[in-house]
Amino acid sequence: MDKTINRAGQVVNVLFKQGMGYFVHELGLKWHLPFFRKLAPAGRQPPDLPVRLRKAMEELGGAYLKLGQFLALRPDLLQREYCEEFRKLLDKVPPMPFAKVQQVIETGLKGPVKAFFSHIDIQPLGSASIAQVHKARLKNGKCVVVKVQRLDAKRQFETDIRIMRYLAHKIERRFPHSAVTPAAIVSEFERYTSQEFNFVYEARTIDRFYQHFNGTKIVIPRVYWASTAPQVLTMDLLDGIPLTEFANRATKAQNKALARNIADAAFEQVFRLGIFHADMHPGNIIVLPGNKIGLLDFGIVGTLNEELISKTIRLYAALVCNDVAEITSVLLGAGVASSDTNIEGLKLDVERIVNAWYGTDLGQARVSQMMQGLFETAVEHGIRMPTSLILLGKALVTVEGTCLALDPEFNFVNYSQPKVMRLLKEHRKPKALLKSFTMLSRKYGEFLAGLPQQTIDALETLKRGAIDLRIRETDIKHLGMDMNRSSNRLAYSMIIAALLISGAMLIDVRPKIGNWSIFTLIGLFFATIVLMAFMVSIWREGVAPFDPHEDFKK
Repeated sequence: MDKTINRAGQVVNVLFKQGMGYFVHELGLKWHLPFFRKLAPAGRQPPDLPVRLRKAMEELGGAYLKLGQFLALRPDLLQREYCEEFRKLLDKVPPMPFAKVQQVIETGLKGPVKAFFSHIDIQPLGSASIAQVHKARLKNGKCVVVKVQRLDAKRQFETDIRIMRYLAHKIERRFPHSAVTPAAIVSEFERYTSQEFNFVYEARTIDRFYQHFNGTKIVIPRVYWASTAPQVLTMDLLDGIPLTEFANRATKAQNKALARNIADAAFEQVFRLGIFHADMHPGNIIVLPGNKIGLLDFGIVGTLNEELISKTIRLYAALVCNDVAEITSVLLGAGVASSDTNIEGLKLDVERIVNAWYGTDLGQARVSQMMQGLFETAVEHGIRMPTSLILLGKALVTVEGTCLALDPEFNFVNYSQPKVMRLLKEHRKPKALLKSFTMLSRKYGEFLAGLPQQTIDALETLKRGAIDLRIRETDIKHLGMDMNRSSNRLAYSMIIAALLISGAMLIDVRPKIGNWSIFTLIGLFFATIVLMAFMVSIWREGVAPFDPHEDFKK
């Protein structure tokens, strides 16, 4: 508790030092200040608040610096000027003494350092608020890098989270009408960083990248599991030339080839692997022999499930084809609209953004910036977009910027268009359609199966509450049967529609009987059978021998 109080005092003093005394007084925090600072006037709200907050986060370090880096990626949680300023945050701290490095390694790996490494450099390659990286050599002579978590970093982080919750509570009481509550931001941040202190999660992500790209022109460091633990991560040392340094002395042709390799790597991650490196700037890329590129620092990684991958492909294709209606449809389908969402206003803004983009020279147009702008516009209209898509927008902006730095003539649109169209065709192949239909059928089937019980549960809840619903047992049974019959008919309708649509889409697929695909004929045959069952069900309603309601009337 004493450590928490001391840390809270440190936080308040840094806020005051950075010119935010107004908030210290308004939030009732001045009792944390030294005596003479308590007597100082509160002052006014500073006009450059984002800059002052960024400086305070850098000075406090730890969780506060990570919070700023997190918010820089989330324009759905914070205003754009804050996000832009927080992107300037630098995570550089003095290195941890080597004796403590050894202590963390021996505790994490449960053995002496010499049992795992024949040598570790005393001076780190890099040092940040959570961990630092050392060059080392395994017992078999393999050169590696070892990422070592700072001693007590997790405990310090938990202390800072408690203080953030305390400050969030104060802010909500003083400023109760915020669009996004500070407590929600703290909770979201805690979820975002919950796995960062367990390096095994990061190692598994790196391993997925390694398995996917092994043997290609994209080189991912291999993880050495025997010397990896929650606080220690050991992986290959990629011995190459930093991208910026290589680009300065490379030929124009070499830089053009590198730009295309980097773009290919990004497309492969996003559209096929489903996980992507969200920070592919030149500092995280090295050039290896054979014009290969190596990726470093997997601290910021996004994930996309199959549904989001499909929506991303549709969105990208719609952008290239200038299809405003499809763009709006994908944005609404990917996000969650609120009661304040103005769909017509969203359509107008999407049309304005797309038309402005197409009105520029396509050689200078930045499709990634437009995608990010569309995500942010959707957020401004009250649509909560998935975090992965917000992160994807940022990632594509970074990748496109890196490619243009290598090759100013690189046209992201022209280069990506055939790739995206090919992916779109793959998603429309019978196998992909069948997989999509199976997923939707399972999803809606589970929903329909649970609907009668959910309705009865809702009625029971109302009955126990302020509203007294007097329903006879027969009424409940009638309702259950009606819900079941309606669910079955809805399922019939969905199956008929799916069979007809899939049959129409497969009409050109061989083998054929005359001008008709055999798959189309099979689909139409089963659609006819289901339609007949559907019509019989409707005809029997109200007919005494078949309607179960009649049993309760007797």
